[in-house]
Amino acid sequence: MRINSDLSTQYTIIEFIGEGAFGKVAKCQVNSTSELVAVKILKDTFTPISGDHPQ
Repeated sequence: MRINSDLSTQYTIIEFIGEGAFGKVAKCQVNSTSELVAVKILKDTFTPISGDHPQ
């Protein structure tokens, strides 16, 4: 889910609660039910660990 995506109409981001190599985790509220959930927001691009990887 990206903040400016269509899915952002379904959730309200309360706060970011974690971050890792692949993205962030946000505490969100489902707009239709007020339920609290965790949503992982993936990064747009990935950086290779090494440019010397044989293919």
